[in-house]
Amino acid sequence: MIKKEWWIDFYDGTLENTTLTVDVEPVYNFITYFLPQKNKLNIFDQCCGRGYLTNEFAKNNNKALGIDLSKAHIDFANEKFANKNCKFICTDTKKYVSNNKFDLAINWNTSFGYEENDEENFKILKKLSDNLKFGGIFIISTINPDFIKNNFQKYLTRDFKKNGKIIKCTKESFLEGNMLKSHWHIFEDNNKKIIKSGQTKLYSVYELNTILLKYNLFIENLYGDINFTNYNEDSPNMIIYGKKNEY
Repeated sequence: MIKKEWWIDFYDGTLENTTLTVDVEPVYNFITYFLPQKNKLNIFDQCCGRGYLTNEFAKNNNKALGIDLSKAHIDFANEKFANKNCKFICTDTKKYVSNNKFDLAINWNTSFGYEENDEENFKILKKLSDNLKFGGIFIISTINPDFIKNNFQKYLTRDFKKNGKIIKCTKESFLEGNMLKSHWHIFEDNNKKIIKSGQTKLYSVYELNTILLKYNLFIENLYGDINFTNYNEDSPNMIIYGKKNEY
């Protein structure tokens, strides 16, 4: 049973401290490929997490704003990255609208679809559009439902090395209709066990395109990874590139 508002406990920093590996430059290079220029832009990083991608844009002479509901994430980002060109706000991504419109809006790494209710999930995408100027570019990265269903594995185990110690993490997953539910079992070297639970609703390209059009977001291309591989049912990821148009 995944509890309501599970993300409050999930994103407290515990899982990230164990499993997060940061290689943000390839993601930055992928996204900037679509931009008419690589600097002096206003960047909106919705659900920015710990702010690594936000910072990558800011340090390349852009003004970047990252928002996230996780206080732990925003505290980390403010301590590590915040400066005059790199701002972070802890706020509800379903509600936040800036006074300024942005040239680029990003929702990266499956940062929506956390609830079974479609209306609640799509509020995040609406705010992505509300913060983007007409003619602006949006990039959305999420999981490919076809890949998950065709390659489903109940258990995935990986070892992570942190501070010279090996930490084992086993992800136990369930498919319930279009909901992918998972429990992360983290075993530290002293045999202490931590469990983090979460869920993501799986949306097809057709479903996402339908709702994005409602918010004036027009898909221009789909990719399966940041190497510009064409999207297909065997792609682990679904990366959406598009623009906000008036019609």
